[in-house]
Amino acid sequence: MRSLPRPAIACLLGALSGWLTPPAVGQNLLVNPEFDGSVASWSGLSKAEWIADDDVDGCGAAAPFSGSAETGSVVPDVASYSGLQPDLCLNVSPGETVWTEMAAISPHPWAPFPAYYEGDDCAGTPSPLQSEVVFPASAAWARRSASLTVPSGAHSMRVLWAAVDEAGSAFLTRWDRAYLGAAERIFTDGFEVGRVCRWSASLGADISPPTTPGPISSPSHDGGPAASPLHVSWVGSVDTGGSGLAGYRHRFSTSADPGSCNDTIPVVYGGAGAISAVFAGTWYVFVCAQDHAGNQSEIAVGGPWVVQ
Repeated sequence: MRSLPRPAIACLLGALSGWLTPPAVGQNLLVNPEFDGSVASWSGLSKAEWIADDDVDGCGAAAPFSGSAETGSVVPDVASYSGLQPDLCLNVSPGETVWTEMAAISPHPWAPFPAYYEGDDCAGTPSPLQSEVVFPASAAWARRSASLTVPSGAHSMRVLWAAVDEAGSAFLTRWDRAYLGAAERIFTDGFEVGRVCRWSASLGADISPPTTPGPISSPSHDGGPAASPLHVSWVGSVDTGGSGLAGYRHRFSTSADPGSCNDTIPVVYGGAGAISAVFAGTWYVFVCAQDHAGNQSEIAVGGPWVVQ
């Protein structure tokens, strides 16, 4: 069990106000749990910024107001902490179970840290923050859930989600798709299991990737070495999984190694694409297609082309 030092969260807990009575089973209590357009109704231990082009469901490119939250770290003792908390106090009863869920990208282990109060509306001094479960670090989006049992004597609570580095390094953590409720979230469709971007017209479970884009051609350099810029275009992909084609990710490189689709620049183009590079050298371009559910195609390779 991991505890957070009181100085790290005293000001944060004292500054947050407001509460909601328990809703119907399965309802999310949180305001702005998807970080749509801002980090409003949330506070960070350090900075808390909105990230527009990164979303747990791959929605960032499909909808301009879908994003995630990014928090910096603080070092109140030997360890460093990066986390955020909703502006929510929840009135509860001893023995009650509260369900929580969060998605995160974190270089260090992370967990939900509940703080309990003897009075209603989070009045008085909070209990020490202790995690009942710890989730491992993850370089990609990882969604985790946990149940929290309200201890004897507690009548209200807050929850802080935080990552911890015992060595005290500075680091960033990203958060998305938060949930806090009186029951575990029920995975009834593709939206709830995270396979479908909620901005998509389809809520079916799309697990089929788009076709590979291409062939890739260069109107400016297919005939041989030429001056910059290098103009590149490709034949568009087709998505048949139901969520629809979101667009394309691309990367120019002087290496023939295509890497992965997630290595490419996170800019999405609708329809068949056309992009340019401007520096002299021998160039390749790598393009992959992405649908609204986040499925990605194989990588198409174009080149080499010589830019003089």
